[in-house]
Amino acid sequence: MSTSVLPESTHAGRSVLPAPVSTKKLKLNSAANTALNWGVGFWWVAAVVGQWAFAAYMMAVYNGSTLTGNLQDWNKVFIIRGGWIAGDTVGNLSFGVHTLLGAILTFGGALQLVRQIRARAMSFHRWAGRVFMVTALVTSVTGIHMKWIRGWEFILSDPGYKIDAYGHTLDGVLIIIFAILAWRTARGHEIAAHRRWALRAYIAANGQWFLRIGVFSWILLWGGRPVGINTETFHGPFIVFWDFASVLLPLAVLEIYMRVKESRGPGRKFAMSSGLVASGLLVLLGTAGIGVALWAPIAKTVHDPRKQIGDTLALTIKSAGIDQAATQYYNLKVTEPTKYNFEERQLDKLGYKLLKVKKFKEAIRIFQLNVEAYPNSSNAYDSLAEAYMNNGDKPEAILNCQKSLQIDPKNGHSIKMLNQLKAP
Repeated sequence: MSTSVLPESTHAGRSVLPAPVSTKKLKLNSAANTALNWGVGFWWVAAVVGQWAFAAYMMAVYNGSTLTGNLQDWNKVFIIRGGWIAGDTVGNLSFGVHTLLGAILTFGGALQLVRQIRARAMSFHRWAGRVFMVTALVTSVTGIHMKWIRGWEFILSDPGYKIDAYGHTLDGVLIIIFAILAWRTARGHEIAAHRRWALRAYIAANGQWFLRIGVFSWILLWGGRPVGINTETFHGPFIVFWDFASVLLPLAVLEIYMRVKESRGPGRKFAMSSGLVASGLLVLLGTAGIGVALWAPIAKTVHDPRKQIGDTLALTIKSAGIDQAATQYYNLKVTEPTKYNFEERQLDKLGYKLLKVKKFKEAIRIFQLNVEAYPNSSNAYDSLAEAYMNNGDKPEAILNCQKSLQIDPKNGHSIKMLNQLKAP
């Protein structure tokens, strides 16, 4: 049994019929379209889960302190560079606006893709679109400002940060271009073109989310090993690649999807559907990984009512010296153990701040305090070894690398340092 379509053209009064299309082929095409719709639907749901988790993290960590004026709480985030800086009004404003609007952008962008909202609440869709475009433009500009103006000292001193700044700038420029083109095509009632540019703007606007999710997906795919990533500096071959690929790869997938959707080949649609499902699974994997390993601990630290022992000791070092700070540390652990946060990362973060400004004696003493407090931590010995290495004390650096590896033989940074220290 077969079916056919209406005549397409006539010549000399005779109808010219296309070749009959088999029912089997029609069913295959229908199944391919259904699979593609299911694939993109699954990816969208996974993306919404990840993006809304990211938005919730930003709101929990930054937005509360921004709205209440407790800007010093930004500095409780132990991986942040250049949070709240006394006297830097413009920089603090830029950071606050960026994080506040970033959460709104991440949360609201996905709603623009819901067909039911566009069909039943077009007015809401249009106003939400305007908010999305303005928010995307502002976050792009403030993000570029934070990287190149506020982060200038890191640009000069840290090659990895400079590469990250280039990737971040590429993302920001693409957001601006796509947002403007989406707005222009909407104004011109070019619906199909508007939808394409709006999708590109949506993907680019989530570039920093893709960056974070991708890194943790990569680590989990390697069984928890940070292949191509230096966990101390957060640089390395994979990070260099992903600084740019986190923006360009999702955009490339979007372009392929839009072309496959319009094609007639069922094989391409099945393949695209499979790729979208795999991508969605990676998104969920990365979201779970970063949520447990990073976002939850950071949120816990930010909302911890205890004082940060690292900040307290930093002030003492500046005013009275490292010996007084060490004495203060011991005294506070005995007299006020619940008033201060004595977690391992507190001293680790302080020690690396001291290393950065080449205060090696002070850094070594802080890392020694951390080793005393956490004798079973490979990372504590690794940090102490790095301080000794920077101070030119090779024997102590080697000894502490070996202690680090006794606790965790897979500590890649300790292995790298030990090989460097033993090299002729």
